[in-house]
Amino acid sequence: YEVRVDPGFVPKEGPLGLEQAQSFRFETYRTFAFTGLAKDEALAPDDQVEFQFSNPVAYDDVAAHVHFDPALAVPDYYSSWDQSNDTIWLSLPCEPESRYSGWFDADLADEFGNKLGHRVDFSFATGPFPPSVSMTTGYGVLEAYAEPRYPVDVLNASSARLQAARVGKDE
Repeated sequence: YEVRVDPGFVPKEGPLGLEQAQSFRFETYRTFAFTGLAKDEALAPDDQVEFQFSNPVAYDDVAAHVHFDPALAVPDYYSSWDQSNDTIWLSLPCEPESRYSGWFDADLADEFGNKLGHRVDFSFATGPFPPSVSMTTGYGVLEAYAEPRYPVDVLNASSARLQAARVGKDE
């Protein structure tokens, strides 16, 4: 929208009118729509899925009106979040290297009460978990009578560099 005020316009107070035209633009809410996913290929299975809308929509409304195939359970805590945003991040229990289809039903509404009015489909695919290596850090003790083993968690890593040293009794 644009508001234009012509030269000579007389204000509510005072006798002097505008010497030259003035204008300003503004916008109200947009037509409510799902505008897409921020990323729809090779999401890490534990990444949040980022849904983008034209207008702010509440998390609890998204949780109530989103559906997935294969089925994904939207965590219960989203059902009590009434915060609105035009980007909604959902942490979903996705499997690695899987394809998901989903849809929003027609009754999903933005914070202004505007409904989608029709089913809206989307899809995304997950990739593998990213490579990671983890272990307890800091000082540790391996008993002399036990086998010299130390737990290390490895996921999708082809190699890792590990450094250890034997410590004598006097050290």
